[in-house]
Amino acid sequence: MREAVRQARAGLDPAWIREASLQIQRAALELPEIEAARRIGLYLAQPREVGTELIIETARARGQLLALPAWNPERNSYGMADWLVG
Repeated sequence: MREAVRQARAGLDPAWIREASLQIQRAALELPEIEAARRIGLYLAQPREVGTELIIETARARGQLLALPAWNPERNSYGMADWLVG
């Protein structure tokens, strides 16, 4: 299944991905839950994934904190960690 999705994603036009990403991000940023959030969990997009750049930029301008998935070796699992960038 994962490989099929990877192959389908590889066939998408990069311009279409960028435009779709912007539409998705704009819609997410208009959600009342996102507007009111003190902290937003998200990921750093890889090529051909839905981008998160606009969400990151807007959240920082709003003073919202960001959290990313991070590996915790003590628990041997993923969790969320605050992303502190200057």
